[in-house]
Amino acid sequence: MSASRLLEPLRTQMRDARHWELTCRLLDWSLQHLKREEPSALARRAYVASTFDTYCGAPGASLEEHLLGASFLVAFFTADDGPDEALKSFLATADAAPSAPTELRTCHDAWLEGMGQTGQDLRGPRAAFRTLCEWMLVERRVDPSTVTEAQYRELRQYTIAVPLYVGCWKALRALRPSERADEALRRSGLLELTTELVYLANDLGSLERDEEAARRQQPDAELNLVILRTRVLGSRQEAIRQVLAQYHERLQDFRRRRAELADTEHWRERAVRDSVEHQRAVVNGNVATTLHLMALRYPGALGLLKGLPELEPLPSPD
Repeated sequence: MSASRLLEPLRTQMRDARHWELTCRLLDWSLQHLKREEPSALARRAYVASTFDTYCGAPGASLEEHLLGASFLVAFFTADDGPDEALKSFLATADAAPSAPTELRTCHDAWLEGMGQTGQDLRGPRAAFRTLCEWMLVERRVDPSTVTEAQYRELRQYTIAVPLYVGCWKALRALRPSERADEALRRSGLLELTTELVYLANDLGSLERDEEAARRQQPDAELNLVILRTRVLGSRQEAIRQVLAQYHERLQDFRRRRAELADTEHWRERAVRDSVEHQRAVVNGNVATTLHLMALRYPGALGLLKGLPELEPLPSPD
């Protein structure tokens, strides 16, 4: 069955014609590299991945660039949704050419092959994806009923995959700041704030789904900061209030640190400005994606996320 026929039930959910085209092409790519999975499951994954990339990809990107960005997300969701054995098998053969590659390995290799077309040194993203899978396994061994907030924060900074996604787009857009400017960008802490803002919004948006999984004691129940704080505080309402307040505080931190970076000589470099602009797009786009996917993936997200403010762009220097 063709990609467009598999996706037809979701056609009315697309943001626009480009979103539809990206989803169809991404499903074609998925069907080519994930031959043992159910086509209907691949269609759903392609839709989710293309939606994230439509909202969170770099502003002004081409369809080809979005296809590469979204193919990383398919690889990420293949790892995140797959069983422990798939992750273990991938990690056991990550440094070799397996005689019978798993679906995850095939998808991972196809994504890297596409990234290789950018001229990027692939050692960095290859190692980062392996680290991501290692932390996914660590997270699955954690007991959600006893995990501490410190443990949660350490896990989420890896398993949310924001740094790897941002790095993919940095390569796709050929953003190469000078050495000093790149160090200033790193020291600004904006990437860490982007990561935190993403997982805070995700935990708010997926709260009802994660609470239901916890009630059912499902083995794949995900960690959620609101649930963790509810356990500590004894109040769901107060936990939600605190996480919402934390989100607003981190938005202010992002604005402040961005303004500090904009006051330096490094802001004159377009690669710096575009890197920060993409991180802004990730923060705003993550909330927009969660709201877009409410019916499919995030029940109850509207009440908690609809009023969240966006990060506004900074004007380019004269």
